[in-house]
Amino acid sequence: MIESIKITQEQFTEIEAEMTAKLKGFKDFTSPTYQSNGIDTTDGMVLLLKPKRQQFVDALDIVWQKFDKSIIKVKEI
Repeated sequence: MIESIKITQEQFTEIEAEMTAKLKGFKDFTSPTYQSNGIDTTDGMVLLLKPKRQQFVDALDIVWQKFDKSIIKVKEI
């Protein structure tokens, strides 16, 4: 299972920027952004993944959902 939120690409851009702004207050958050791209799903939405660190999860105030890996869109080469 993948813990994340499933949103549109437009929502991803907004929410990810808000998340990054909140997490930049932690000195152990060293990335330029939280997540650079949404993970495409089979229904045209994207996934924004739940952080692994509990302090980041607590700071974000997001209700995370569990999704099966089968919803991830696989791109063929």
